[in-house]
Amino acid sequence: MSRINIEVPNNEHQQLKILAAAFSTSIKDLVLDAIREKINSQLQKRPNEVTLQAFEETDTGIGLVKHQNLTALFKDLGLNNDKGS
Repeated sequence: MSRINIEVPNNEHQQLKILAAAFSTSIKDLVLDAIREKINSQLQKRPNEVTLQAFEETDTGIGLVKHQNLTALFKDLGLNNDKGS
């Protein structure tokens, strides 16, 4: 078994103690459950249809603009590439 040390402000530690007591669990289990829930919610997120379409278009080269160098890219984007400013 491994150990993880987390420094938290005293007021947050007190809140964790109160929550753990309210749920009849330990702070360790409360924190681990929260971490698992966060990981699972992130794993279940999928890109929407617009994003998936953009990925597909990018993969096939649709709508891509190529530049010869950074100066041309910055000029096309309307950005100033002067290092002195």
